[in-house]
Amino acid sequence: MVLGTDYLNIPVPEFISREKNLGNFNIMEKMVNDNENNYDEDTMKRLNYELFRTKILKLNYGLSRKKLLAEMEKYIKDFSSMDVENYIKNGTLDRIYLEGEERFFNRSIENLHYLNNNIREKSAFNISPNKSFLEYVSRKISMGNIGKYRIKYEISIKFERSGTYKVWLPVPLENDYQKNVKIIETYPKNYRILEGAQRSLYMYDTSEVFKAVFSLETHDVTIMDGDVNSRKDIYMEEKFPHVSITPYIEKMAEKITSEETINLKKSLKLYKFITEKIRFAYAKSYLLYDNISEYTLSNMVGDSCLQSILMIAMARALKIPARWRGGYVISENSIIPHHWAEVYTEEYGFIPVDPVFGNYSLNHYNLREFYFGNMEGLRIITSGDFNVDFSEPGKFWRLDPVTNDLGEVETDSEKVINHRTEIKLLGIENY
Repeated sequence: MVLGTDYLNIPVPEFISREKNLGNFNIMEKMVNDNENNYDEDTMKRLNYELFRTKILKLNYGLSRKKLLAEMEKYIKDFSSMDVENYIKNGTLDRIYLEGEERFFNRSIENLHYLNNNIREKSAFNISPNKSFLEYVSRKISMGNIGKYRIKYEISIKFERSGTYKVWLPVPLENDYQKNVKIIETYPKNYRILEGAQRSLYMYDTSEVFKAVFSLETHDVTIMDGDVNSRKDIYMEEKFPHVSITPYIEKMAEKITSEETINLKKSLKLYKFITEKIRFAYAKSYLLYDNISEYTLSNMVGDSCLQSILMIAMARALKIPARWRGGYVISENSIIPHHWAEVYTEEYGFIPVDPVFGNYSLNHYNLREFYFGNMEGLRIITSGDFNVDFSEPGKFWRLDPVTNDLGEVETDSEKVINHRTEIKLLGIENY
């Protein structure tokens, strides 16, 4: 179930919101239950959604200060415990309080490397392990050597114990970029394919492991391969809550592009702004954001999902059609979730735009020009849009209502939030 716009528009009562912001989730839950008879059905949906979000928030902030210091000592040379306070003050260390206890974001150590140059200098942490390979591929494509790839990979969801589960696994889409998508193997064997913008493989069975093996063919893309045939009008609208054309988004988009008159140059200006100003950092579960585009712009930080949605929001604010692409990218013989945008230009149609792969904060100076309009074929598209539901949705809130990178799981009686998703690259070859 994807959260609809009807009750997301309903504000959370101030006395409940206050306890949520303080991390007093037990008090918050009691307040919601005690006032159940005072609110209509839509308001209660919003409040129950907030309660669900608190469960996910706890999973995102599992580091105590003791655990954080232990990780800092392991991965950062010559660090001081006093540095923690400085990083909290400069906003690069994400801390909250849960039931009165201090907690830090699970990926704090990685984000400290991404957001603090002084830490990078005294650490062996590689902020862009795939950079050299991407530079090689981009040079090859720029010289006209277009590669074609045959990719085979596996996605699996595992549980601590066997049970009867409903599982939605992401499936590659068929489009101009990728074709000959095949399901090589599944376990359990019975499944159904649910078509849609977030194509999925649905299984309802008893097991402690659910998996699927896919193969597909992809190819490198240049700006000359733009999509001129797709509809534009459906990619110009607001998409609440994450692509809301607020005054802040609209004014910033207009300010950034004030000297330009055509879509191509306006989009390039937006892209340059994001790649120069928005720093990369791992994001919380996307369920936890009220408005991704405004969050990314106001905090000047975000992962590939957040940066791409900001690109889409600012483009649509200027009446430029822009759409979403999500799935995976091959990195160092592995597959990791990744997202990017496509913007419409009068000259070429829809062209790919990847703000993260062109991002200056990752030292991708030599890649920025390439990733506006061009794209290597080392990626897999499983989502053609964000914030859309499956053609046969579940009964409960989705763990990730924005993308479908890691699959969704539930039982007949409850949502499952403690499963483990693994994605493995099984093979890649040129053809």
